[in-house]
Amino acid sequence: MKLQFPVTTIIIVSLLITLTTAENALAEDDDPAEAEPIRVVSFSIIDTETQKPIKGYDKIAKNDTIAIGKLPTKKINVRANVSGQPGSVRFVVPEKKVNRVESKPPYSLAGDVYGRFLKWTVEPGTYTLAAIPYSSSSGRGARGEHLLVKVKFTE
Repeated sequence: MKLQFPVTTIIIVSLLITLTTAENALAEDDDPAEAEPIRVVSFSIIDTETQKPIKGYDKIAKNDTIAIGKLPTKKINVRANVSGQPGSVRFVVPEKKVNRVESKPPYSLAGDVYGRFLKWTVEPGTYTLAAIPYSSSSGRGARGEHLLVKVKFTE
C-alpha cells in the first residue's frame, strides 16, 4: 500500500520542522552559559582622518613608546578591541582625568559620532589606558575582563 499525502500537508510539515529547528538554534544561541565572555583584548590607535588603525599600532602593548611626530597624523583616537558582546565599555585615563562610557561600538576613548571616530588630543607623557567592558549599557551589569596598559607618548 502506497501512502499519499496532499502537497499542502507535506509543505506544512516541512515548514513546522524548519521553524522548530530554527527556534532550537536561537534558544541555543541565547544560552548565557554558552556566550563568549566579554573582554577587552587590545587597544588600537585610530587615524581619525582615514578612520582606520594606524599600521604598526593596531595592537598597543604594555609599556609601548609612541612618537607622536612619527605618526602619519596627530588626529588620533584609541579604540578598545573587544571579544564577546559587551553592552558598554568604560575608559579611564587618570592622568587626563578621563572617565567615560561608550555604550555602542566602536568603543573608543574620545568617542565617535555615528561610528566616525572623534579626535583625542594627546600630549607627550606617560598614560595609563584602562578599558572595562560591561554586559549592559551605561557601564552597568556584569563586569568583563578589563585591559590596562601604560603607554608613553613622546614628541
